Amino acid sequence: MPDRGLTTGHEGAIPQTRDEAREGLTRGLVSLDANVLLSFYRFSPGARQALISVLEALGDRVFVTHQAAREFWRNRLAAIDARNTATEQLGSALSRAENQVQDAVRVWAKQTAADAAVEQQMLRSVRQAFETCSTTADGVTNESSTFAYDAGQDSVTLALQPLLAARVGNPLPPEQHEDAVAEAARRTQLGLPPGFRDAKKEDAGGADGASGDYLVWLQSMVEAEARGLPLVLVTGDEKEDWWWKHRGQLLGPRSELAEEFHERCGAALVMLRPLQLIEHADVLAVTVSEEARSEVERSTISDTPTWTEQAVKELLARLRYEGREQEAVIRRAAQNGGGRTTPRLPPPP
Repeated sequence: MPDRGLTTGHEGAIPQTRDEAREGLTRGLVSLDANVLLSFYRFSPGARQALISVLEALGDRVFVTHQAAREFWRNRLAAIDARNTATEQLGSALSRAENQVQDAVRVWAKQTAADAAVEQQMLRSVRQAFETCSTTADGVTNESSTFAYDAGQDSVTLALQPLLAARVGNPLPPEQHEDAVAEAARRTQLGLPPGFRDAKKEDAGGADGASGDYLVWLQSMVEAEARGLPLVLVTGDEKEDWWWKHRGQLLGPRSELAEEFHERCGAALVMLRPLQLIEHADVLAVTVSEEARSEVERSTISDTPTWTEQAVKELLARLRYEGREQEAVIRRAAQNGGGRTTPRLPPPP
C-alpha cells in the first residue's frame, strides 16, 4: 500500500504555492481566458510586449479554447469603446473641473477684494495645471488610434493572430456542446463552479446563456487531457466561482475544480492572474522590467466596485455638487426599497 502523508488526497484544500505556479508555467498547458486577450486593449505598448514575450516563451503550450476565442471576438469592440469612452470622459471631467475652479477663484477674488494681478496669476496657474493634465492624457492615449474595429488594421489583433496561430482549440461536437450547456445549467442551479456567479448576468453568453465559463473550463480540460499535461488556467476573472478566496485573498482554484481536474486528468490544476505571468517570467528565461510589471498590475486591478456607506456618501455629495438629477433619483429609489442590497443612505444635508 502506498505511503500517505498529510497532504495526500487533500491537494484541493491546500493553498496554491509559488512553486506550484512556477512548475505549472514550466510544464503545463497554459489556457488563456478571453479577458486576458481583451486586457491587451488596456495595456500600454510596453506592458503588452512584456506579456507577449512570456507567451512566446511558452511556445505551443499556450492555448485558447474555442469558447474564449468566441468571447474575445464578441467583446473586442466593446473593449475598444471602453478605452475611447474613458478618454472622452476624462476630457469632459477636466473641462468641467477647470471651469469650476476658475469660477471659484473669481468668486474668492471678488469676496476678498484680492488684487487683480493675483487673481490673473491664479487663473493662469489653474489653466496651466489642467493643460498639463490634458497633454499628459493625450500622450498616453494617442495609441488608441492604432485600435480599429477592422481586425486587419487593429494593433491588438495583428499582434495576437501570429502568436496564437494553430493554438486555438476546436469547438465541441454538436452533441457534446449540447450536453455541456445542460451541465452548465445544472451547475448553475446547484451553485457548483465554474459559472454559477453568472446565473443572472444579462447576455452572459449569447445562445449559450451563462454557460461560457463552463465551456472554457471543459474545453481546457479536454485539451490538457489529450496532451497529458497539467493545466494552468489564466484569467482576470476574480469571482468566487473560479477562485478559492479567504479574506479577499486569492489562494488558488476552488477545491471542487482542483479535484475535478485531478480525477479526470490525474494532474495538478494551477490558476493564475495575468500579473502572475509577468511575476514568474524568469522561470521561462524572460526578463520583464519593473515598469512593465507595474503597468500590468495597474491594468488588471478588478473593476468591481466596493460599495461602502462612505463611498455612497461621497458619490451623492459629488452628484449634488455637480447639480446632477441622479442624486435625487438614487435617494428616491433607496427610500422605496430600490434593491435588496441597497445601503442605508444618509439624509441629505
